Amino acid sequence: MRLELGSIQVRGLEWGSETRIDNGVVSVDRGEIEGLVLEDPQIRKAQVEIASPGDSVRIINFSDVIEPRVKVRGSGAVYPGIQGRPTDEVGAGRTHRLAGMAVVNCLDATAAGESGAGEARTWSRDEQGLVASGWPQGTTENFIDMSGPGAVTPYAGLHNLCLVIEAPRGATADEQHGAAHAAAMRVSDRIAEAAREAVPDDVEVFDIEPRPDLPGVVFIPHLSSSEPQVGPRGSHGIAVYGQVRLSAPWLLAPTEVFDGAVAGGGHTWIMANNPVVLSLARRHGHDVNFVGCIVQRTNWTNQMEYALAAHRAASLASRLGAQGAIVTTDVRGQRWVGTMLTVQECERRGINVVLLTEEEDNEDGSAPALLFAPPELRTVVTNGTGDVPGGFSAVSKVIGAIGDSAEGWWGDLPPIHGRYGVAHFRDWYGTGSQSYADY
Repeated sequence: MRLELGSIQVRGLEWGSETRIDNGVVSVDRGEIEGLVLEDPQIRKAQVEIASPGDSVRIINFSDVIEPRVKVRGSGAVYPGIQGRPTDEVGAGRTHRLAGMAVVNCLDATAAGESGAGEARTWSRDEQGLVASGWPQGTTENFIDMSGPGAVTPYAGLHNLCLVIEAPRGATADEQHGAAHAAAMRVSDRIAEAAREAVPDDVEVFDIEPRPDLPGVVFIPHLSSSEPQVGPRGSHGIAVYGQVRLSAPWLLAPTEVFDGAVAGGGHTWIMANNPVVLSLARRHGHDVNFVGCIVQRTNWTNQMEYALAAHRAASLASRLGAQGAIVTTDVRGQRWVGTMLTVQECERRGINVVLLTEEEDNEDGSAPALLFAPPELRTVVTNGTGDVPGGFSAVSKVIGAIGDSAEGWWGDLPPIHGRYGVAHFRDWYGTGSQSYADY
């Protein structure tokens, strides 16, 4: 497959009388964007804000970050299957992207009440422990500092158009997220349309024709599946062509990933710009034969199911001619088992594996860096932990809440450190700038 990826570098984001791009500056008609968000009658309140790198801004309650991209030539639509988009195969032709810009979807669910059985809010973290440590009431794990020592996420370097949406009342958590995510996609599409006729600053061509004369390499990311909570087409989790269900491994061309075949669940920007896929695709034909991406789903119910999925992924990698594999995961707890079984099975089939992963927080020295590791695991590259040991500085503005629900978010915030399940930013692929503090 051959994909031309044209990048329009965004150097500024501002309000204007119309939505357009001029010399790297994106002008946005605020009224038009708010109108797009409010097209859904479920959404009764919304705000649109701008946050750029270096601003004294904290973005809270974000559920996804989307890079505006548009198909200029070729079949399908960018981010296929998401929010009713067509599921035609993508990955060929020409796509334009607004590099350095994102649409940030912020869902304020604090006033939504109980959205379903036991669902008081759409996302929450270990709130009791964090509040006791000095964090604001109603703390969620998703926030972005645009400046200061806490600006460690890749999103801190982007020009962000933030959509702050009050969660629809009386809807389930997945319905709340679905309405907000659909609005963010509408806005992203509108911004991306302005890039359709723009002249890119750079056009990168990815031609992934097989090169059997070079060492075969495969990328195997393990992605959490939300199907047990929301069903096979829920909007809450990360999806492959719109599907969040547990399934046999998906084989995707690298160019399909660039066109957003894996999206949603807070992973949209990260996967479209996945550094592992980009690096291997750029090396393809030079020193490696990048045979594809084998997407593994996790959240199986027992060891037999995990073992079966691992066997199928390793078998597919072997049949593709892979001699090496980079394996990642975006899960913890019992779902880590699936990742390790895949590593184990690949190694047993003679495929050399590098595990790229974030470490566990060490809980003051009482926990291992990895929950467990089979003897076949030989090579690991660490992305550090979710620690931010220096804490977070006070900011001048908080974006992401409607009304007074942002109370407590302006001031200095304590460090995040040392407890399982607590992290500021889970860096599965090496995109952030935070690092480990203890090992």
